[in-house]
Amino acid sequence: MLLLFDNTFLPSSTCTDITLILEKAIAELYSNAQIEGDAVRNLLIPAGIYYVSDIIDIPSNASLIGEGTGVTTLLSLNNDTPIFRTVYKGNVPFENPAKQSAFNPKNITIKNMTLAYSTSTSTLKPLVMFDDVENSTLENVEFTNKNVYLLIKTATNLDTLL
Repeated sequence: MLLLFDNTFLPSSTCTDITLILEKAIAELYSNAQIEGDAVRNLLIPAGIYYVSDIIDIPSNASLIGEGTGVTTLLSLNNDTPIFRTVYKGNVPFENPAKQSAFNPKNITIKNMTLAYSTSTSTLKPLVMFDDVENSTLENVEFTNKNVYLLIKTATNLDTLL
């Protein structure tokens, strides 16, 4: 398991934009040659309130684990984009499931955290996009804004807002 703030990933404080830190930590998870194939890679996000200013792409076999709802909180600075989005093999976002089906994102977990927009503005944009995923879970995740959604897209291109 990689702790988000191990070594070079340490932010200056909580209430800091950790977008680049999260991106680097997820890349670090996949640069470890000792972890092979479909092994799940765990990234622990410690207690604190953190800002995210852009979409964080989550590849297959990734688990992002906070220390609990209300304990680990990620706030999106952008009401027009999600905090997390699943991606196909090669970090390709969901576009045409018919062409990507052999590379569906799978085995993704987000758990033990609070997700919210940093403003109280109501939006119809999802905070999390699970696009054409297999064997993936959202566990003990709290959404604190009004009208916040999880978007699940399927191979038939039907969208489900939860």
